[in-house]
Amino acid sequence: KAQMEIENVIIDLVNYWVAKTGITRLCLAGGVFLNSIINYQILEKTDIKEIYIQPAATDDGTAIGYAYIGYYKILQSTNRCKLQNVYLGKTYENIEIESALKLYEIPYEFINDIEHKAAECINENKVVAWYQGRSEFGPRALGNRSILASPLSAALRDRINSDIKRRESFRPFAPAVIEEEASKYFKLIC
Repeated sequence: KAQMEIENVIIDLVNYWVAKTGITRLCLAGGVFLNSIINYQILEKTDIKEIYIQPAATDDGTAIGYAYIGYYKILQSTNRCKLQNVYLGKTYENIEIESALKLYEIPYEFINDIEHKAAECINENKVVAWYQGRSEFGPRALGNRSILASPLSAALRDRINSDIKRRESFRPFAPAVIEEEASKYFKLIC
């Protein structure tokens, strides 16, 4: 019920402002816009043609706003500035990771062909904790810090929610496919 109510309010607001301004490109920020169902409904039930959801929905997103104020107002730049990627956080070298694993007595092995090994594990209905490169800016895992698992097992989904993430069972998961196959599984808008 709450999901439907918030969807209705947002759709009404978007429709109101599109009618008032004629603008069909929308930029959104804030925690409610991490709700993929609402974002889909905006595209389906309004005249919005393009949508951008800023990924840092918590207080860290405020820093982006202030940076833009500084860039455009204080520095008086007229160049458009765009967030190129969300991988802005810290990265760790293998030696640092190995030290942490040893400190906490976590068994590990170094694997050269890690992508192949991860695919094997997922195919065997195992859960993979994926950790690589710089961490993502914002509260969502976008590939460098992720829990990976096969989407074919409801029991595995329930295990991830209850034992690993320790969260409510209704929480959604984000599917991942290679770019060349995306149109087979998703309605692409751009």
